Amino acid sequence: MIRAFIDDDSMEIAPVTDPTQRDGTRDTDTSRCVAWWPLHHCRGSDLINRGTMSDLSCRLPGNDPSLGDEESRLRDILLAARIIAVVGLSNDPWRPSHGVAEYLQGQGYRIVPVNPNERAVLGEKSYATLEAVPFPIDIVDIFRRSELVAPLVDSAIALHAKAIWMQESVVDAQSAQRARAAGLAVAMDRCILKDHARWKRESEPRQ
Repeated sequence: MIRAFIDDDSMEIAPVTDPTQRDGTRDTDTSRCVAWWPLHHCRGSDLINRGTMSDLSCRLPGNDPSLGDEESRLRDILLAARIIAVVGLSNDPWRPSHGVAEYLQGQGYRIVPVNPNERAVLGEKSYATLEAVPFPIDIVDIFRRSELVAPLVDSAIALHAKAIWMQESVVDAQSAQRARAAGLAVAMDRCILKDHARWKRESEPRQ
């Protein structure tokens, strides 16, 4: 199984394509979604187009009854959204954030890179902070380490975003609770690309 580790240099989820981990152990945990597929084997849009999304061993968040109405709210917000800020978006096409953002852009969303180390990504101006974005943001998608999430959630609340997506392996339960209390929908430890692909497929009329 493909697993992921947090790349301390980029503070972004990065792929491990070999079952032997950095510490020499082998990964046998099949209860979680993979954090990313190897981008050198295929891109996100290619994977969706080939219909192999169902081949991934995933725990689908939509199957969790504890999510209740928030799952439907997340789906409605994502499918209606137009502007998604991607915090930690990299210009490196091998980075997961780039592949996810490229997929979302291909689906018609306006992507807003938020990364002080980039001037522009995927043809869009990059901003140093969420507060620097001069127009409303519908969704904040986070590619940062879990311990860096709290101030980003505070910014999303202050900017009246509708939802926050913490990508796979990004977990901050206290920040998620704070965002929900402020009226935002929250997806935590989940991939926005996978959620969009599934919900889009489910919303299409059956042939």
